[in-house]
This record gives sequence, structure tokens and C-alpha cells, in this order.
Amino acid sequence: MMKVDGIYLLVFLYADPGSGMLIWQLITAAGLGLLFYSRTIVKKIRGILSPERKKNSSPTNE
Repeated sequence: MMKVDGIYLLVFLYADPGSGMLIWQLITAAGLGLLFYSRTIVKKIRGILSPERKKNSSPTNE
């Protein structure tokens, strides 16, 4: 039920079988996208905080 201007209305929604597959595809794509994006962010943070990242500021002549 939905309330509009103090009046309750019955709302009927239609979903065909293709809509269910579209929703599953959307959920799966969003989950995988979030997974890959979070991996990239974690790698960047680890790279910044890693002690191996610190380099000598003066170049060495050989």
C-alpha cells in the first residue's frame, strides 16, 4: 500500500522473468566491480605505507 495525500492506494508491480535475471546480473556486476575496485585501493594504500617504498633522495654516481 502507498499513501498519497492521506489516501492509501494499492500498488501492483509487474515483473516478468527477464526482470529477475536483469536484477541478478546487476547485483553480480556491482559485487565484482566493488571487489576489483577495493583490491586496487588496498594495493595503493599498502604501497604508500610500505617501508620498501622509501628511496634515497640523492642519486648515486657510479
